Amino acid sequence: DPAVREIPSKKGDVAQLIARIYISQKEYDKAIAAMDKAKATNPDDMGLLKAEANMYYQMGEKEKARQLLEELAEKDPNDAETLNNIGLMYAEIGDNEKAIEFYDKALAIDPEMNNARINKVAAILSNEREIIEEMNGLGMSKADNERYDELDAERKELYKEVVPILEKAIEIDPNNTDAIKTAMNIYSNLGNQEKVEEMKAKLNQ
Repeated sequence: DPAVREIPSKKGDVAQLIARIYISQKEYDKAIAAMDKAKATNPDDMGLLKAEANMYYQMGEKEKARQLLEELAEKDPNDAETLNNIGLMYAEIGDNEKAIEFYDKALAIDPEMNNARINKVAAILSNEREIIEEMNGLGMSKADNERYDELDAERKELYKEVVPILEKAIEIDPNNTDAIKTAMNIYSNLGNQEKVEEMKAKLNQ
């Protein structure tokens, strides 16, 4: 069945490989120069743009990497992987609200993208840390006990928020043991023993 077929460009992969070699040698100027040379021949190559963002991320210039990914998302707003990666970068700097926004955008494009779904769960549950720290710092006074109950209710609301997300993740990937274990722990904290046993059964399977 002879035909003329367009083969996707490998320039992005090659440029990324060259840049990685220079980065491993801590020759960052050469890495940037190699990437700029590749981009000069094909500035609209999405693979090259991703490689450039990855290069800056490896160099530790995460703000620059995020900016490049956001530029890439503007050019190709239907790239769920890029949107998920932007979310991860916002999560790294502690901006979980912004991270969740990008995970939701990725899932709107690709509802089967479990990575984004699990990342969203992690971003939501990261708010639990502050709650627990405050709970642990409380005393035994009546006011402290009342505040403890308030914080405990807040924590349980976080758990309730992630339950349907985890259930969907497990539905899509029944072999995702991390999601099952997380769900089991959350059900335990919510006092839902029936669901705990259900998750145990899934793990045993």
